[in-house]
Order: sequence, then structure tokens, then C-alpha cells
Amino acid sequence: MSNLMSNIVNEKKAMVIQRLLFAIFFACIVLMISAPAASAVEKEGHLKLLAVSESEEGNFTGSIADLYLTIKDGSGNVYIQTYPLLKVDTQISTRFGKDMACNYLNIDCSKYDFFYTIKASSPIVGGPSAGSAITALTVLLLDNKKIDESVSMTGTINSGGVIGPVGGVLEKIDAAAQNSIKKVLVPVSEMEVERGNETINVTQYGAEKGITVAGVATIDDIIYEMTGEKPDYPEDIVITEYYKITMREIADNLCERADDFSKEMSKNAFLLNKTDFELLNSSLALIKRSGEAMSTENYYSAASYCFGANVKLSELKLNREDMDKETIETLINVTLDLIKSMQAEIDSKAEETLTDLETYLIVTERLDEARLSATKAYEALQKNKSVNAEVAYSIERIESAKYWSEFFGKPGKKYLISKETLAESCSLKIDEAVERAQFLELFLPNSSYNIGESLSKAREYQAAGNYKLCLFKASQAKAQADMVLSVLGISESQLQTFIEQKLQIAKRVIAKQSLKGNFPIMGFSYYEYAKSLMDNDPTSALIYSEYALELSNLDIYFPQKSDEGKLLAKEEKGDKNIDNIIIPIALFFVSGLIFGFVLAEFFHILS
Repeated sequence: MSNLMSNIVNEKKAMVIQRLLFAIFFACIVLMISAPAASAVEKEGHLKLLAVSESEEGNFTGSIADLYLTIKDGSGNVYIQTYPLLKVDTQISTRFGKDMACNYLNIDCSKYDFFYTIKASSPIVGGPSAGSAITALTVLLLDNKKIDESVSMTGTINSGGVIGPVGGVLEKIDAAAQNSIKKVLVPVSEMEVERGNETINVTQYGAEKGITVAGVATIDDIIYEMTGEKPDYPEDIVITEYYKITMREIADNLCERADDFSKEMSKNAFLLNKTDFELLNSSLALIKRSGEAMSTENYYSAASYCFGANVKLSELKLNREDMDKETIETLINVTLDLIKSMQAEIDSKAEETLTDLETYLIVTERLDEARLSATKAYEALQKNKSVNAEVAYSIERIESAKYWSEFFGKPGKKYLISKETLAESCSLKIDEAVERAQFLELFLPNSSYNIGESLSKAREYQAAGNYKLCLFKASQAKAQADMVLSVLGISESQLQTFIEQKLQIAKRVIAKQSLKGNFPIMGFSYYEYAKSLMDNDPTSALIYSEYALELSNLDIYFPQKSDEGKLLAKEEKGDKNIDNIIIPIALFFVSGLIFGFVLAEFFHILS
């Protein structure tokens, strides 16, 4: 009997162990399945697009299309499906919209894949007018915001998140009214449109059809209209003390040189010929503008004006000296030797901060320009042509490079600025610039606007392994393309307001970088200069505002290092931090349920 009882007990124990092992095995399987599923990112969203369709008779009417977006873990790819097939410009603007959203949120999107689908019931007219909606949907999904599908919009997306003008605004409002859309967002520049000889107020036009119409200037405005949330931006740029001191010294040095030059060249001015007299007068005008810039602490602009004055005065001095060919040739050779030695010294410096990298780019660009002018002068001299202007420019560019090199070694956050990270940033920036250039070619065939020249130079630097200058030239090419793209459809009367918007956005970007400890000396300098050019040279003001935007975010390409030299994880806005919190909690909850099930099973068997 005791043997029988013993066998029964052993059988029960074996059954308990067997069932426990099964429960534990089941728990492990569930955890293995749930862990990657919980950590995987997959988000879906939808918005209505406003478009126009063209009838067989050539008439345009408003129409609606559906924009869907799915974001998954991946490697930065963008997939686009359109029904029916749309033009290439719509596909490119989709990629732009994704890039703008990632830059807006400062998110590394190389770890996600983006699947965009556009469905329309009838063929719609191609164009970039969906850019603002694509950007908005991408921002809302990445930032885990609720999507209000009763809101629709139209507008291009331009550098810095500026919303550009589109056509067919009234027709699109008509389509919105017929499809239960409550609010329509249009570019602020399109709040009044012309129809025939009549000027129509778009807000009033929408109200008559039961539609709320709001004008938007930037992606910030769109996010506010859709969520009620206003971005928290620093109001003003906090200028670092070292920038103020160093830039003031650069301006002082260049302007003292200009003052001394002008006093010397003004002696016996009545003896000057017409050409030399014009050189003197234009240099004095620049010196006067530099004084105005200095009085408002706009030191970069002051330095730029004094540099311009020095070039003219240096040319005037060479004209007066009237050197023979042999003496000029010796001067050119000495200049080229000086450029070579200065470049060798610059190349030997290690870059640990973004200020170091930007200083290298600024100084090297000036030395390159000096070399180019000196080389042109030498070639022209062999043909017995006048070379004083080229020689003067070369000499003054060297002086400017020498003063700017004082920015080396200034304090700032440390980054991994290696050959590998530079090569990758060079390649990425060239790809961005090529996309912009291709997009521009669709609208303005055979128009270069120096973009092709800058791109070619970037590729030359890439092939030569000079990835720093490749990054710089590709950034310039992208900015040049963005400048042209952003003014398409902008009237002359709207240009001043448009430049002000660009500068306001550049100010925000620079202010944010400054708070992060990355004061962008190039971006801020271009921003200052663009402001000073607004009244007299709006075209140049616009290109410098683009440079300011493009060159104020170089930190996105380089991993940050701690004071001990260790790499730091990139701080991101968006779902990353949320995932880090939610995923462990979810797994802990699942594990608790499974463990509770195992314990309950254990006590049930024993009882």
C-alpha cells in the first residue's frame, strides 16, 4: 500500500514538474514574440489632400485625394505609391516633405522606413502643392500627435518649413466644402487671389461655403492649427561671448586696414583718373556702411563691408604703383607660397568642435578663393593683360583668412569629426543637393544658378578625399537650389515679407543651436549679413538667409562626444523616449501576467 501511495505521489510530482516546465516554456515563447513586437515602431495616419483636376475641355476643378502614411522600423527608405500615377514632381516633393519633418523634429529618420500612398478618384494635376500636407502628416505621426482629419491644406514646403504659394486655391476650397472638410489651410500669401478682374478674400469665400480658412506661413502654423499647440522657441539668440569678442576683433582689424588705406589713397585724389576715382568713392561708401554696422554690433557685416573696401583700395594702390611685369609676377608667386604655407598650417589642426570645423571651412574657402585669383592673375599676366584687380582680391582674401583663423580652439561641445563621419555627411549632402537640383530642373529647365558649379566642386572635393569642403560646397548647392525653389510663385511685392519669414526661421534655428551649446558661427554670420542686405539687395539677402539655415544644423551629421571622449546618444524629439518608457512597462506587465499564471498553476496542482 505504501508503495502504491509513493508511486501516486511521484506521478503527481512528475505531472507538476511537467506542467510547470510547459508553463515556463510557454512564458518564454510569449516573451520572445512580444519583445520585438512591442519595440517595433509602426504608425499609420491619413489626411485629405486638396488638388485640382483638368477636364478634357481644359477646365480646372477642385478635387480630393487621400494621403496615407505608414512608418515602420527600417533604414531610412521612402516608398511612394500613387493611384493613378502622378508626375515625378509629386514624388520628389514627398521625399522633401519627409526630410523637412525629420529636420523639424531633429529626429534621425535613418532608422525608419516611410510608406506614402496617394489615392485620387480621377487624374489630378501634378505639382508640389501637397508638400505641406505630407510634411504635416509626417510630423504628427513621428511626434505622436492626434491627426484631425477634418482639416486639409494646400501649399508647397520650402527650406526652413516655409509654406510656399500654389494655384487653384478657390477650386480647392470648393472641393473641401463638398467633402465634409471643416477647415482649410492655405499659404498666407494666398489669402487674397485674383479671379478675372476681381480680387477675392479667401477667408470670406470659405465662410460662405461653411469652411474655416486660415493662412499659414510655416509648418509651425500648420501644427498649431491642427493641434492647438504652439512650439516653445527661445525668443532671442544668445550670442556666445567668444563670438562677440573674436568677430569684433576681425571687424576692427579689417576696418582699421580700410581706414589706413583710405587715408593713404585719398592724398592727391584730384590726380586720380576716372576709374581710380570710382574705386576710391565706392570704397569710402563701404567704409561708411561698415561704421553703421559696427554701431549696431553687426560685426560680420562690418567686416564684410571693410573687406570689400580693402579690395578696391588695394587695387587702387597697385594701379598707382604701376609695377612692371617682373615685379608683379614676383608678388603673385609670393602670394601663392603664402597661401600654400597657411593651408598646410590649417590642415594640421584637429577639429573637435563644430566651431573648429566651421572655422576650417571659412578659412579654407578664403584661401581657395585667394589661390584662384592669384592663378588667374598669373595666367593673365602671361598674356600681358591687366591683373591688378585679381592680385588685390587675392591679397585681401589672405588677410581675411588670417583673421578668421582666430576662431580655432574656441569652446564648444565635442563631436566625432572623423574621416568616416565627414565622408558620410559629404555623401548625404550631395544626395540632398542633387534632389533639389533635379526638382528645380522640372520647373526651370537649363537653369543652373551656380548650383551645377557648386555641385561639381563638391564632387571634386569628394573624389579628392576632402570631405570637409565637399560638405560645405554641397550645402551651398542645396541652399542655392532651395532659394530658387522657394521664390517660385512669389511676386515682387511679396518678396520682402518672404525674406523676413526666412530670417525669422533662421533666427529660431540659430537660437535653438545656441541653447544646445553649438553656436553656429557661419549660420549666425550669414544671418546678420542677410539682415543688413534686405533693403538694398533683397536677392543677396535671400541667398544668405538660405546659407544661414543650411549651415546652422551641421550637428545632425556628427555623433556627440562626452568630456571623456565617449560617444553620446543623440537626443531626439518624438517617439524614441516614449518607446523607451512604454516598451519596458509593457514587457513587465506581460511578464507579470505569465508569472502569475505559472504560480497559480503550481498551487492548483499541489492542492
